[in-house]
Amino acid sequence: MNQILYIREVAKKLKCGSGKKREIKKQLQADIKAALSAGESFEEIEKRMGMPGVLASEFNEGFTEKDKKQAERERRIKRLLIAVAVVAAIIAIIYWASPKQKDLAESRIFSPEDIKAKTETVIKLIEEEDYEGLKEIADISMYQYLSAEKVLPAKRNVAMDWGAFVSYGNGYLFELTQMGRKYALAEMTVSYENVGVTFTVIFDQKERLIGMYMK
Repeated sequence: MNQILYIREVAKKLKCGSGKKREIKKQLQADIKAALSAGESFEEIEKRMGMPGVLASEFNEGFTEKDKKQAERERRIKRLLIAVAVVAAIIAIIYWASPKQKDLAESRIFSPEDIKAKTETVIKLIEEEDYEGLKEIADISMYQYLSAEKVLPAKRNVAMDWGAFVSYGNGYLFELTQMGRKYALAEMTVSYENVGVTFTVIFDQKERLIGMYMK
C-alpha cells in the first residue's frame, strides 16, 4: 500500500462530514511528507500510525455528535441523490428515447386540463409535505420515494428555504409513447419567494403518479 491508498482508506472509515475529512487528509499528507523528509520509509510510517481502520477509529473517537450527525446527513443525501438519479434516468429514458412524442392537446387518452390540475396537486402536496396525499395519487412503485426522508433532502438540494408560493410560470404538457404504453408528462415552473423550481411530473395511462423530479 502506498501513501495515497493509505490516506484514502483512512478517509473511507471516518465518521464525519466531507469538510472535516478533507482537513484530516491534508493533515495526514503533511505528516507523512514530513516523516519521509526526515528519513522514515513509508512502511515505518504506516507501522507507527497503524492500519487505516485503527487510525480512523482513533479519529472517530474524537469526533463530536455534530460531526457524526453531519456524516449521517451526507450519507442520507447521497442515498437520496442516487434514488433521484434513478428516477431522473427513467424520466430521461421515457422523455428522450421515446420514438413518439406529441402535444397533450392532440391526445385521445389524456385531458390537458386534468393533467395540469393533477400536476398542480402534486406540487401543492410537495409544498405541504403531505406524503400520504402523494401516495394516494401515485402508483405503488413510487411509494418508497414518497417520504420525508426522501423528498425533503431533494427539496433542500434545490434550495434550503423556498419561501412562500408566488405564481405558476410556463407549463408544457406532452403525451409520450414507449413500448406501446402511453404516459402524460408535465413540466411546470413555479416561482417562490426565494427560488424558482421546475417540476417534471409523469403519469401513467390511469393518471397515477409514476415519476417526479425537481430542479
